[in-house]
Formats: sequence, C-alpha cells, structure tokens
Amino acid sequence: MKSKKFWLALGAVSILGGGYWRLKFHPVGITVLTNQEKTHRVLAEARGLDEVVVLLHASDWPHTFWEPKLIYSKTEGREIGNYYWSKDGSVILHTGKPDEESPSRFDAAYDFKDHSLLNLTTAGSKDECHSEIEKLVAHRGGLGGLVMGLPDGKNY
Repeated sequence: MKSKKFWLALGAVSILGGGYWRLKFHPVGITVLTNQEKTHRVLAEARGLDEVVVLLHASDWPHTFWEPKLIYSKTEGREIGNYYWSKDGSVILHTGKPDEESPSRFDAAYDFKDHSLLNLTTAGSKDECHSEIEKLVAHRGGLGGLVMGLPDGKNY
C-alpha cells in the first residue's frame, strides 16, 4: 500500500514539475526565435490590454533553469528598436534610440557563451553599456542578422 502511495505521489510531483517547466520555457502566446544555427533561442511575448508590453527572454538551459532571463522589455509608445544576433550566433542584442535626434545605440545583450546579461543595470551608464556590448559583438565576429518575427501585440 505504501508503495502505491509513493508512486502516486511521485507521478503527481512529476506532472506538476513538468507543467511548471512547460509554462516557463514553452508558454502559450510566445514566439520562439533562434539563431541561424538553431543552437540558441529567445522567447518573445506581447502582453497587455491598455498598454502593450513586448518582452524578450533568453532561454539558455540549464543556466536559466527556473526562469528565462529577461533581456529587454518595450512599452507601447517607445520605439521598439531592433534585435540582432552576433555573426557567430552567440549573442542577441537590442539597439534603441533614446530620442529622435540620437543615433541607435546598443542597450541590452545576452551572451549565450558566457551566460550573462549586459544592460543599463549591469553596466552602470548608457555609454558604458553601449561600449561593452560593442566590444562583445566585435569579439564575436560583428553584427549579424536582424531578428525577424517579433510580436507587436496587435493580436491581443
């Protein structure tokens, strides 16, 4: 009898754990984007009713085991900018314009080789962030392809 309870409990835990993992790494309403080699992936999601927010997460298993790492979020009304892969496909980065007069700058990146996030919070200032990402991208072969297929939130 104890053996049967053990297996039922183990089955329940497995189902709940699998469901949690599925929702975190394969949620409904998410666009999965990969680099050209299909070795790294990011999850793009548009959500909200009154104000649409576009979120981009790195799914870098097992380094983002509990939750995909948030790379960048865009609120409707701000320019979305562009996302690019590095030429070697190991870095995804975001370029944005702080205002209409300013040139595009790197403001967020996720490095799949080092499993690290670079953004304004980690770098300290906009100039330092741009400079660090610029160096990283140069080290990884330069700027690669534009990421296509991001959701715009208009279907919500």
